[in-house]
Amino acid sequence: MDTETANKVADQADQQIALIRARMPKTYAAIKARAAEVEDTYRLVRQGARGELGCFYACENDIKVGTYWHVELATDVANLVERYGMSFVCMWGKPAKPKETDGAH
Repeated sequence: MDTETANKVADQADQQIALIRARMPKTYAAIKARAAEVEDTYRLVRQGARGELGCFYACENDIKVGTYWHVELATDVANLVERYGMSFVCMWGKPAKPKETDGAH
């Protein structure tokens, strides 16, 4: 990937993350909660925002960020949201590594 393309992809990711913070409060809260437990959370969000498949996808109030796994999945998610009246959906990819604890908990 050339520098110009890499910069555009990084800008797109930054814009999607800003969108999450500004207009997707439930998604933002879910990301923060997961980040407290799973070390790779922010990496997965950023990868999904850059367009990498199978990392992160979220939908809230008809705003979509990240990259879904395949075309059929986006349709399936849209159908579930409509059918069950979900206000938001966060989907995570690859099993992420849990945060290490000191054993005191």
